[in-house]
Amino acid sequence: MSKVTAKFGAGVIEVKKIGQISRLGRKFKRSVSKKTRVIALTHDESVSQHGQSIVSGEQYSKTRSLTTGCVAAGQPDHVQVTHVKIIPKPKSAITLNNIPTVFTPLASPLRHVPSGSLAESEIKLKKWNPSHELQTSKYKTPVNNQGRAVFQYDRSSKWNVTKGEPYSLLPSWSSAGTDFKSNKELSLQTATSLCPPPPPPPAPVQQQQPHRPLLIANIFFLILNTAVRILWTFDNTLDDFYGIFPAVGSNGPTYKSPGINGYGSCLYLNASASQSIDVLSPPFLSMAYTSFSLSAWIKATTLNNAAVNGLSDNGIFGQYEQNSQDLSLHTIVRNQRLYFGFYGDDTQGNQLLVSDTWYHVAYVYDYSTLTQNVYVDGVLDGSNSPRGPYKGTVGNMTIGTNEVFFPYNYWNGCLDQISYFSRVKNATEVLYDATLTVAYSFNNTLLDDGPMGINGTGINFAYTASGRISTGLTLLTTVSYVQAGGLVLLGTSTRPYSMSIWINPTVITSGNIIHVAPTTTSISWSVPMLGFINTGNLGAQGCSPSGSVSLTGPVVPTGIWTHVAITYGNSNGLRLWINGTQFGASSSAYNYTAPGVPVTVTLGASLSSAGPCSSGVIATGQYHGSLDEFQLHSRELSSTDIWNLANP
Repeated sequence: MSKVTAKFGAGVIEVKKIGQISRLGRKFKRSVSKKTRVIALTHDESVSQHGQSIVSGEQYSKTRSLTTGCVAAGQPDHVQVTHVKIIPKPKSAITLNNIPTVFTPLASPLRHVPSGSLAESEIKLKKWNPSHELQTSKYKTPVNNQGRAVFQYDRSSKWNVTKGEPYSLLPSWSSAGTDFKSNKELSLQTATSLCPPPPPPPAPVQQQQPHRPLLIANIFFLILNTAVRILWTFDNTLDDFYGIFPAVGSNGPTYKSPGINGYGSCLYLNASASQSIDVLSPPFLSMAYTSFSLSAWIKATTLNNAAVNGLSDNGIFGQYEQNSQDLSLHTIVRNQRLYFGFYGDDTQGNQLLVSDTWYHVAYVYDYSTLTQNVYVDGVLDGSNSPRGPYKGTVGNMTIGTNEVFFPYNYWNGCLDQISYFSRVKNATEVLYDATLTVAYSFNNTLLDDGPMGINGTGINFAYTASGRISTGLTLLTTVSYVQAGGLVLLGTSTRPYSMSIWINPTVITSGNIIHVAPTTTSISWSVPMLGFINTGNLGAQGCSPSGSVSLTGPVVPTGIWTHVAITYGNSNGLRLWINGTQFGASSSAYNYTAPGVPVTVTLGASLSSAGPCSSGVIATGQYHGSLDEFQLHSRELSSTDIWNLANP
């Protein structure tokens, strides 16, 4: 065992070890002998992190300070130390043997508090030392859906109140100390103010940073400015969209384009290089004893399966206190199926996932019913109750790995649009997140009302106050259209899709209403999916391995709003719907054939014509008239869905 000679007299020596091999900064304390003034640094079980311990041969600084830095994982025998210092031995006083882990400072629930508001209060804590120093800190924490603001003790601070460091947990203190019973509860100042959630700061310029340890010095650490929603878009940044939960990469993760929304990128992780992301504390995101929803878009290059390669797990998201029941949150793919775990209290899905395929996955925990639900592409895939609750109160969040079976659980491939909500998302919301690709209301904007944020572009158009629902879109000239680009799933063969739109034409003998072609012009493929036949009838087209699949619809009136929808599924083929009712369907099922790259939907025109599915019944050309409420879904809508869209 290495030894450190201390020349500072009796007391406690404090050592912080920093390095990639330890992940977290740690404090080791050891009494110094008055006679020999030599200490042997031994592992303190109370500050154990990730199973690391002091072992023979590790080098420590014998001086007060040393240049900080990280050591490579392959150099465990040369660990640098930030500082070695002697802490005066505390005077004798009453020692508090335990403290509560959760404090509710408000005597009664807050009424009429907007969701996401922050309760602000003061913790006054007095640590016993010769000067009786008073430590006062202001902390903010969200008000939960019961109207209470819960402040939490953070064990990761490692201030050990059970081994001789006495504290006063009362607003007043005397040199004589207080007895144990009166010292049992933390005292919070009763004055509590409410403030709205702060505006998000500008997103910082992302720079790749080395993996760094977490250094915590606060005795009490609370949730600071926690957003109700957290979203990691991975559009060339590791920080969350709201700038509150920054992240750092470990072992050089990269980005890959396109991501699921076409215009951005995904986080690309190489499992063989042990690449992952750490979302460091502070601020700490507390998911203990609460409901929450976690979702992500995933596309694996390979998936571990114990029956194939001896490994089972593929980590997506985690938060770790320790590998004990309900203290290690992990959302993963295990043996190619979704797996939602708190550790020893888990739920597994049923659908077998495959590599090189985009999936939307959701993990939803309902604290009120103690239920874990997992969803694949918006469909419930597994459910278990009672489960939990999750009880972890410390720990960084990790993306692409977690502490269960670490380090044999790294994600290999793309992760995108990882989202957290501090409440239960119901089945309808999960389905909406998973399958609504684009939604344009045309209410004086081309902004996307759906979850993907794929905003539209266009030329030579105007908004009309005479839309079907509020305002609508009018196409004015012979070159007039609106586009939604970078559509990944619509550009993928065999994927289901549905399109819904209101039309009010002025000409019905020709015109392309919905046209699809690759976003890049280097691939010869296009489909006029909805438009007019030269007889004045509506026409719908799909694309199969053998060419166009065509449907002929009714003649629709000019100057009147008509709802039109097309749906495709592997079993039902192509179907055409008019004003909420099915009008026609393909004679047989077929596999949708797509170019395998992101595509662009053009509303009102056909800008290209190439490939075996470019011709059919539709007389391509400029559409004349108005459009409203366009939606694109990555699933086959049901008859009820279509009826509801046609009868708003």
